[in-house]
Amino acid sequence: MKHTISTVVIALCVCVIAHAAGTPPAGVYIGTTDNFRFRSFALVVRDDGTGVFIPGPGNQGEPPYGGRRQWLEVFAPSSDTFELGAPGTDFWHQISITPSGALSGIMRFPRTPSIPDIRIQAERSASTIAAAKYAGYYRGDGVSFIIAPSGQLFVICATDARNDVGLSGAGYVGPGGQISASGGFRLSFSGQIEDGILTGTVYSAGFFSSDFSCINPAFAARATFANTSALLRLSASEPVAIVGFVTASTTPSNYLLRAVGPSLASFGVGGAADSPTLTVYSGGQTIARNSGWFSASNAAAISTAAAAAGAFPLPSNSDDSASLAPVGAGQNHMVIDGTGSVLAEIYPTTSAAGELVNMSTRVTIVRGSTASVGFVLAGTVPRKVLIRAVGPGLARFGIPNFVAEPAFTVYSGGQSLAHGVPASAIDLSGISEATGAFGLGATTDQVALLELPPGAYTVEVSASTNAAGVALLELYRVP
Repeated sequence: MKHTISTVVIALCVCVIAHAAGTPPAGVYIGTTDNFRFRSFALVVRDDGTGVFIPGPGNQGEPPYGGRRQWLEVFAPSSDTFELGAPGTDFWHQISITPSGALSGIMRFPRTPSIPDIRIQAERSASTIAAAKYAGYYRGDGVSFIIAPSGQLFVICATDARNDVGLSGAGYVGPGGQISASGGFRLSFSGQIEDGILTGTVYSAGFFSSDFSCINPAFAARATFANTSALLRLSASEPVAIVGFVTASTTPSNYLLRAVGPSLASFGVGGAADSPTLTVYSGGQTIARNSGWFSASNAAAISTAAAAAGAFPLPSNSDDSASLAPVGAGQNHMVIDGTGSVLAEIYPTTSAAGELVNMSTRVTIVRGSTASVGFVLAGTVPRKVLIRAVGPGLARFGIPNFVAEPAFTVYSGGQSLAHGVPASAIDLSGISEATGAFGLGATTDQVALLELPPGAYTVEVSASTNAAGVALLELYRVP
């Protein structure tokens, strides 16, 4: 029988850490104690000095010291250490963390002399490529996790079957985000992490089974692609452009897609396409086709979605094209036909079930000219973005006339922020694996891995040798 996880008791320590000399080194700390009631613990310290503490399961699997409400505590500054203790509770910590990430301290129970002092020590967790993207604190209704960048995890929960105690467990997260943990009372946890949300089931044979959902607050606050775009130049010899994009949606969800031609004239763009045609493919199937957005059966919905997304309005009588259609998870494509300049735009709508994670387009760079893509990051916390201009890397796909030495510059508000560097200069193997980008090897393709705050950005791509050719321009959000 299924039970609902109670929110009455969450046997974990939600901490606010401070220090006279500044906040302690951020990261996840995995440690041990000298007490049989719980041999291990996890502490996550955030960049702002706040943190969360979760004890590991006891020697016999029982919750440490009853998992009582006393685990909800607050750190306060005290000279050169961090003190943990809540008024009216029989619980107190004194913890020191060195700049190098070594933690040591004492746990005391002042009002229970029969419980001896517990000495604790820990080190900041090392990182692995497979697990680092899942690291952090996941908070839910009655279930909370700390996942270390090494892949270790600690979990603690309160259930309506045993709502007076906190049942804790320990385990690991797999390279695909699968979690597995076990604890006392034959307790087991299984689940999956996707886009900062951990969903799963906690089960105890003969006692209860309950579903849970936890969110990583830091992950949820990270900036996401609110819009990506590419300025394309179509000609009589190359009248078709393809823009690919990948979503993390688990179910089809609405995206606003536009191929703006005539309206570019109002922004001073010369040679705009008169009447571009837009065709949208998802999962290899045609899901929408439009030439003249106002002729679409859902034109009113397109206009409303554009306003909600912050897109500039299109005149009702224009021959710009647009589509508001449900695209599926994975690979999707916009195919644009015409002659002249066209702005291809991708907007996740408010009803989109998942993030926009990648956009790419193949462009021809004419001698002495540039191609450009743009993107907007929305959110409150900076996000890592991988930018690539691929020339020589196209040879493996049978494209011979590539740009031998592409170059690009990233701008924000007219200010130059960064330049691409040769792919051979840095090791992005782990990032490529995490984003799904194909490997480049030791080539002169250009890349940049940037942690960017929310805002609008433009990437201008050219040929460093001033030679014409084909290049693939790519944007990836890094998990």
